[in-house]
Amino acid sequence: MCNAKLKDRFNRGAAEHGADRRGETTALRAICAGVDPGSRAMSGATVVLVHGAWCGDWVYWKLAPCLEERGLAWVGADLPTCGATDTSIGPLDDVAHVHDLIRSIDGPVVVAGKSYGGTVISGATAGCPNVEHLVYIAAMMPEPDELFHRTTAAAQTPEFARGSRLLDDGRVAMDPEIGAACAFSQATEEDRDVWRRNTRPMSFGRDPSVHLGKVGWTDRPSTYVVCSEDRAIQPSAQRAWAKRATHVIERPWDHSPAVSHPTEVAALLADIARAV
Repeated sequence: MCNAKLKDRFNRGAAEHGADRRGETTALRAICAGVDPGSRAMSGATVVLVHGAWCGDWVYWKLAPCLEERGLAWVGADLPTCGATDTSIGPLDDVAHVHDLIRSIDGPVVVAGKSYGGTVISGATAGCPNVEHLVYIAAMMPEPDELFHRTTAAAQTPEFARGSRLLDDGRVAMDPEIGAACAFSQATEEDRDVWRRNTRPMSFGRDPSVHLGKVGWTDRPSTYVVCSEDRAIQPSAQRAWAKRATHVIERPWDHSPAVSHPTEVAALLADIARAV
């Protein structure tokens, strides 16, 4: 795995530089997981984790050890929109970033997206022959050519929607307390503090007509995990998206089960990664 010195380098780099060192920190994350992004994973498929809005790949700090305990290689994708200061950066930049990350991995890949990350993985996996399975966890699952704002508009709970705020510079921020209450409702207070300390505004771009021309779930297997106790994305919206998936699982989880139920999420991803 990763020696202590390399882990320390990663942690300091991510904390001090965030999105400005996204390429380096993603590579270090992969090395710490025991996989070179340019080489084949030693056991099973590599799991690519794609976080949701206002987050970073730090949100997998509890899930990652559970995956490693099961011998799985994993890579966290730190999305360009989260923490961006340039409001021209939008969802298609996230799609391109994850697409390039997936293509850099030699060997089979399972791609898991949470919340907004579901939109990203839908577009990013199109045209990637090494993607064997997509996993949507309380995640958006748009159809080809579906407008981004249509995907998101009716999906949020009213309480969660009240937490988003348009900043003067055009970025969008989430109220830390509303985010903690809605997205991490089953987490401990200590874990909610991790969110409060690390959440950052993000850019959704300037193009209201943004959409995905192609999506990966139309021509490969997918699993949708409906989180029935979600207070951020309405479970009814999740069930509607889940009808597009090959397999559907429903669990009494909140919006962020990688934090509140990391062992169970790791077991699910391990079963899928070893089956491909």
